[in-house]
Amino acid sequence: MRLPILVLAIALSFATSVVAQPSQPAPPPVAKRPPPPAKPTVYAVDAIHGFLYFHDDGSFGTKDLTAGDVALWNTVIGEGDAGKPSSAMLVQVDVIGPSFSNIEGKLTVVAKVGKKTVAKQTFALGDYFHEHGTKITVPMLVVGVNCDPVAITATLSGKGLRGTKTASVPFNCGE
Repeated sequence: MRLPILVLAIALSFATSVVAQPSQPAPPPVAKRPPPPAKPTVYAVDAIHGFLYFHDDGSFGTKDLTAGDVALWNTVIGEGDAGKPSSAMLVQVDVIGPSFSNIEGKLTVVAKVGKKTVAKQTFALGDYFHEHGTKITVPMLVVGVNCDPVAITATLSGKGLRGTKTASVPFNCGE
C-alpha cells in the first residue's frame, strides 16, 4: 500500500512543479522582407519636394510643401502651418538611375513665380557620386517666396538623360 501512495505523491509533486513553471513565450514569427525594389534602368526625375527654411534659427520645416496638404497662408509672418516666419524654401529633387558612380549629364532646376524666374541652378550629376545607390537628392535654396504660388521644374539633360518633372507650392497672402 505504501508504494502506490509514494508513487502518487511523486507524481503529484512532479505535476505541481511542471504546472508551476512559467511557460516560455513562443518565438516571434520571422518577418518576411519585401523583395528589393527593381533597379532603375533609365535616369529620371523621381520627385520634387519643398521645405520651409526658418531664418531665425537656420532650421527647415518637416512638411513637404509640394504634397498639397500644407497651409501656406502668410508664411512670411509665420501664419498658416509655418508656425514661424519663413520667406525661403529648400527644394530637393530626387533623381533615380542605374548608378551614380560615373554619370555625365545635368539637372536644371527652375523656380518661377508667374512668368518671373526667382531661382535657377544647373547641377552636374557627376558631382553627386553614389557608387551602389540608385537615387540621389539634389538641393536648391529658393529665397524671396511668400505670397505667390511657386512652380518648380526639374529637367535632366545629357547623353541618355531626358525627362522633366514639375511641382507647385501654393504660397498665398491676404488679410
